Amino acid sequence: MYNTAENKAAGKGFMMAPVEDMQIFSYGSCPEGNSTQVIAIGSNAEDPQRMADFIDWLYSPEGIELNGQANGAAGIKGLTWDVNEDGKPELTEFGKEALPMNDVAVDEEYGGGNWKDGVSALNFKTVNLEDIDPNTGAPYNYQEWETTLENNKTALDEDWSAHMGADTTMEYLENHNMLLVAPGSSYSVPEADSNITTVRGQCKSAIVDGSWKMIFAKDDAEFNSLKKDMQKTAKGLGYDDVLKVDMKNAADQTAARKASAEKYPAESDAK
Repeated sequence: MYNTAENKAAGKGFMMAPVEDMQIFSYGSCPEGNSTQVIAIGSNAEDPQRMADFIDWLYSPEGIELNGQANGAAGIKGLTWDVNEDGKPELTEFGKEALPMNDVAVDEEYGGGNWKDGVSALNFKTVNLEDIDPNTGAPYNYQEWETTLENNKTALDEDWSAHMGADTTMEYLENHNMLLVAPGSSYSVPEADSNITTVRGQCKSAIVDGSWKMIFAKDDAEFNSLKKDMQKTAKGLGYDDVLKVDMKNAADQTAARKASAEKYPAESDAK
């Protein structure tokens, strides 16, 4: 919130300061779809074909551009963005004011009202917005456009870039091998047994309560005593049983990720 246009123009603001040995974890894209986010047509739908057509449109370039505004997509061509004389997508003056979800008046040509009220409320992300839009040859995410990066340069950005030797945070992280991307897969954690769910909740309460007491311990002796009591309580409740289930799920997830990386080596290398 401190990085206002005024502060950045004056060379003031917050930027990434890396830790030398850090690696930032990221969930990779899922080549066969993300099983945790599914869109489907109900068996009692009155007009299933119309709904299928709508879903198909959501996955089209236009559908992605319009449905993903709240997540970084550019919205309506000709209103929030257009292609410049160099053939590159660029935000219009209206787009700079309206995006992502600002209260800006919209011309009657586009239905009137204000931009914030018209942004898609469908909380379903069809693709990774860093994917390339075939209509522009650039990512769907306007924040990744060359024109956006160039237009957003301020004294703060230029100062940071000069110190870091990179134009963006992502460029710096990639250049220094600081990204740890897990191959995406369609694996989903199976529903837990009701007993495990109950025990997990009890262990959570014991650990949270014990952790707070440890934070306010007056010395190391009291800290270690509280830690020992917390561990004894959690294990007595069945902590090891929960851990066993979680370790099995983790192993299955790892196997699914390895299988995905082997099946889609080009995609894994690219991501």
